[in-house]
Amino acid sequence: MSEAALHILKQRMLEGKRAKARHGEIKMRLPMGYLRDLAGNVIKDPDAQTREVIETIFVQFARRGTLNGVLHYLVAHQLEQPYRAVSGPQTGQLQ
Repeated sequence: MSEAALHILKQRMLEGKRAKARHGEIKMRLPMGYLRDLAGNVIKDPDAQTREVIETIFVQFARRGTLNGVLHYLVAHQLEQPYRAVSGPQTGQLQ
C-alpha cells in the first residue's frame, strides 16, 4: 500500500474509535478499585477491603508526596494492592 492509503486507513480507524467514544461504546479496562455492574455502569468495587487499601494509597500519597514513599508504607505495613483477574479461569475474581 502506498503511504497515502495507509494514512487514510489510519484516519478512518481513528474516526471510528472517536465515534464509538461519542456514543459511549468503548469498553476499556478500569482502574484498580472500579468495576462495571451488569448494566455496564462504572461503580466502586463493592469489596470493603479493596476500597480501604485504595483509600490508604491516596491518603499516603497526599502525606508523603511520592510513589516511592507510598511503596515504602505499603511494604512496611504488609499491604498488597488488590486486583481482579482479567483473563483465565479466575476472571473477575479478587486476588
